[in-house]
Amino acid sequence: MFGKIRQIFSGGENQPTNSLVGKVLRQRYQITEELGSGGMGETYVAIDLDIPTSPKPKCVVKRIKPQQKHNPHIIRLFREEGAALYKLSQNYDRINSFDW
Repeated sequence: MFGKIRQIFSGGENQPTNSLVGKVLRQRYQITEELGSGGMGETYVAIDLDIPTSPKPKCVVKRIKPQQKHNPHIIRLFREEGAALYKLSQNYDRINSFDW
């Protein structure tokens, strides 16, 4: 299991939905593989470059698809999912932080 789950908003307004594999997000998350994609978002395995250990721990990054980032319903669902994961993180040390 992964040590962290991160939810982020990313992508330009006219940016097509492309795989993020090989990219670094927020100068912090090195995307290594895609886990899945649905109507609302994409989920990736990443390495958190800010953690001062070696080897770097893996985490999960989820982003809203660029074409959905202005959809109020999708944003609400994304935030609700993040809130639910945050509550879980209070009881399980394998889920422990978020970036909005």
